[in-house]
Amino acid sequence: MPETITKKKTKKCPFCAETILAAAVKCRFCSEFLYPDGHPALENLSVDDEFDEDEDAELDEEEDDILFRVRPSIFAATGDFLKTVFFLALSVALYYVPVEQYIQNFAVDRFQFTKNMYITFESYRILAAVVVAILAVLIFACKIILLKSTAYEVTADRIEWERGLFNRKIDNVDMFRVVDMKLHRSMVDCLIGIGTVTLFTKDETDPEFDFYKIRNPRKIFNVLKKASLDADAKQGVIHLE
Repeated sequence: MPETITKKKTKKCPFCAETILAAAVKCRFCSEFLYPDGHPALENLSVDDEFDEDEDAELDEEEDDILFRVRPSIFAATGDFLKTVFFLALSVALYYVPVEQYIQNFAVDRFQFTKNMYITFESYRILAAVVVAILAVLIFACKIILLKSTAYEVTADRIEWERGLFNRKIDNVDMFRVVDMKLHRSMVDCLIGIGTVTLFTKDETDPEFDFYKIRNPRKIFNVLKKASLDADAKQGVIHLE
């Protein structure tokens, strides 16, 4: 029985005159588009466009589920700031106070304090003052950057904790795994309006989760408490003491 040969319809490309399939939208020889105003085969893209719109709507809906985003307050570095001020004051005193003069007056009867020793001691004193000041400022700046690189995002179903400067790390905890929580505020925290909310969870990776030194801690504590209860009701979870 002879083989049946299906002959495909062809046409010539209007740009390079090569023979191509009649259904082609783009010439495989010259790479020119044959239907700049559109082709019937492209009408199916409207379905994809609708899908993209639905997907965008879902993403927007997910964004609407975010309860809050928060970072540690800059006031969390108050203690480090006071330490930095102390070391800067120490470096200024070390720079301007002629300690070698007092040593020379004290040691005049014990050993000979030469002029070269005086100049050398003075040079090291000034160098030490500059080094202390630079180190104090750099350490404080690093702590501020690390502090502000930490971010918390809370939705109705999960908690995300992002931190790190050069090596970013993200952990998350399901909201229904939260067993208990507490709010801690020192006297200084109360004065500057910050606090730390600690969550106790059944998550093996993060059994304790801290919202460290955040602003409006009482309000966030209430939001987390309500979200935890809602998540438990949604998942049908009952925490046994």
